[in-house]
Amino acid sequence: MEMGSKKEVQSIEPQGEVYQCPSCGYQDGFHISFKWNQDDSYGEIYLICPNCHSRFRMGWKIKNPSKEEKPLVTESQLHSF
Repeated sequence: MEMGSKKEVQSIEPQGEVYQCPSCGYQDGFHISFKWNQDDSYGEIYLICPNCHSRFRMGWKIKNPSKEEKPLVTESQLHSF
């Protein structure tokens, strides 16, 4: 499933405070969305302008914690031996 807007996703540089939309000038920040890779192990974070619905990527990625390997023994279990 693709994101809602048909506009091309633009890239913006992460510098200073990022709250103003470069497309329309809206100044009250962004919504965020995630686009996960094929195996859902990580997702790219997208900024979406609430006013004009333009989408932006800044190169930010997030790991999906439910896809990470879990240790066989937890830290607290190690100390109980």
